[in-house]
Amino acid sequence: MKAGTCFEVDLYFSATNLMSKDTFSKSDPFLTMAMQQSMHGNVQPLGRTETQPNTTYPTWNQKITAQYYFEVKQYVLLEVYD
Repeated sequence: MKAGTCFEVDLYFSATNLMSKDTFSKSDPFLTMAMQQSMHGNVQPLGRTETQPNTTYPTWNQKITAQYYFEVKQYVLLEVYD
């Protein structure tokens, strides 16, 4: 395999022990993912998961597909929202 070879990967996410931000129930979290090809490059949104109702231990079923470049530094931004 040479440096820069590109593969498409499907990513699935889960989280544990998230803070509960809702007043009368647990949080309803979802996750977003974005990538940046260089430290100062543009951030490219890749996708988001479905909302998991009333949990602080979500396991999301929605995959996010990303381009993985072998031996190339890529910056990933994962954010979890309620």
